[in-house]
Amino acid sequence: MLNQRLTFRKGQHAPSSSGDSSLENIISPCVRDCCLNGEDVCLGCFRSIDEILQWSDATEQQKQKIIHLANARKLIIDLNRDHI
Repeated sequence: MLNQRLTFRKGQHAPSSSGDSSLENIISPCVRDCCLNGEDVCLGCFRSIDEILQWSDATEQQKQKIIHLANARKLIIDLNRDHI
């Protein structure tokens, strides 16, 4: 498996584009341990490279979806590790 190391700045609070104060600003899930697997998924935060690159321009709703997908990927990757 070919891994690629990348360095990204830790995310900061993004302003809420909806103006809805009930939504908290979502912080980047980056853990500053970027290493892409063969499918271009970071093994630190489990986001795809496209999701990482889109993060700063994403809406709060899109960020929630990205985090949901990353959590699902983490579960799958962890389950596969347990069976190896």
